[in-house]
Amino acid sequence: MKLLFKRIGISIALIIVCVFIVQFYQDYKLTQPDKNDKNSLMMNHSTISGYQDGKRTWTILVKEIIARDSQYFFSGNTLHSGKIFDGNGLVVVDNMQAEEVNVNSKSKTLSAKGHILAEFIKRDIVVPGGVQAYESRDKPVKIKADELRYFSTNKRTYLYSNVVIGQGNARIYTQSVEVDNDKNIAYIDGAFTMKYDDMVVSGNQMVIYIDEEYSEILGKVRGYRNATPTKNKTLDERERTLKSQKTSLECDYLKYESGNKNEVVTLKGHLLISQKDKNLKADSGLYDRNNDSFFVEGNIRFQSQSLAWLLRAQNREKLKNKDIKAAITMPTDLTCTRMLFDSKNKIIKIVGDIRITQKDKVLTCQQLEFDDKTSLLGITGNTKFVREKKDTLTADELLVNLDKEEFSALSQVQTEFRIKKKSKE
Repeated sequence: MKLLFKRIGISIALIIVCVFIVQFYQDYKLTQPDKNDKNSLMMNHSTISGYQDGKRTWTILVKEIIARDSQYFFSGNTLHSGKIFDGNGLVVVDNMQAEEVNVNSKSKTLSAKGHILAEFIKRDIVVPGGVQAYESRDKPVKIKADELRYFSTNKRTYLYSNVVIGQGNARIYTQSVEVDNDKNIAYIDGAFTMKYDDMVVSGNQMVIYIDEEYSEILGKVRGYRNATPTKNKTLDERERTLKSQKTSLECDYLKYESGNKNEVVTLKGHLLISQKDKNLKADSGLYDRNNDSFFVEGNIRFQSQSLAWLLRAQNREKLKNKDIKAAITMPTDLTCTRMLFDSKNKIIKIVGDIRITQKDKVLTCQQLEFDDKTSLLGITGNTKFVREKKDTLTADELLVNLDKEEFSALSQVQTEFRIKKKSKE
């Protein structure tokens, strides 16, 4: 009886072993790549995962992976897909692809070479009762590179050589990037170039906050937009004129935000934007793509060789008032505390201690607003107009209609002017 049970037990054990071997063979399709290399083993279309302290840190699907002499080292080709996880098991890198891949289980590293493609993912929010996905999960930070290395021990990913990062409509070009996978933050410490629309920005230090969907450029920021002449009739003629000139940008700090279905660029510190015939200085600026607006603030100084670019050509040609025609062609120096260029609504709004100086006149006030749709210029707040240092007009409000070439002074109006004597014949 004991012998019978023993034989049954042995038979069951053999069956279990056979099932395991068959399953192992089916899953990994084990083959021996070289009959003469008895110490190597090839696995086709294999999924392999790495672990650190009992937690999965990465997983890859490889066309072929080969285990050779070392029990710790595996090499393969054609990485079809891969994922990297943070310390909480959330995916932070997805859709990883490469031509070659190497795994060192002793040093707990994963490396890949050749046409690296990867997506750095904005993580899900863990909330009471479940997981809430971010709206823009479908807009990852996409990266290309020649080489990638991942270290499980410190949860860091490094990308090298010909690195291209895609974030929103911006593209960043550099030679190396370090990513803290637990914090989901990427660091560039070296020369890089960022292209956004027609603008090209360069710097030496950048931090990309993947979860928060924004990037910061620190230190000296330099940028430019090359002259791009266009005959696109959908653009305003003045916008076409501005695009036909090269634009330069300087500041100490730039922040690029690409979340909430919008893109916002913040500029800070010694801001200077210049073209051939005009330049703008300020402490800070903010560009809002959805609203098509640009706001600057603090110690603003705007200098222009003329103001003709403010008006459409047909409106300039219709002007008959000599004073207005002369004013828009004169060099102008403007200082204030805040300025808004609202391209969507065609409005320029200037606020705070405004002083506009031309060769023969000075205007001071607290607020100035120009509505391009109506050609109305409104000037309010302690308004004072001085011409040739003698003729003076003060009022609570001045209103200029450039289409009708009408000028109105409203409330608390006072004037002082000189009477020219007729010369004796």
